[in-house]
Amino acid sequence: MVAEVEYIESEKLDDLTHIDTSLKMLIPGLESKDWVLLCEALNNVRRLSIYHKEALEDIL
Repeated sequence: MVAEVEYIESEKLDDLTHIDTSLKMLIPGLESKDWVLLCEALNNVRRLSIYHKEALEDIL
């Protein structure tokens, strides 16, 4: 099975509904060898940087 990942333009990214959960899963997602999970984590980084910049400060 081949999973495809579609690039979502920044203007079309929705806000996260569960910020705390997304933050907890961010690093494991970025370290994942699963391409789909990695891309989801990257999109969440983008969402956080757009909608919740202050939440990223603790991680950076």
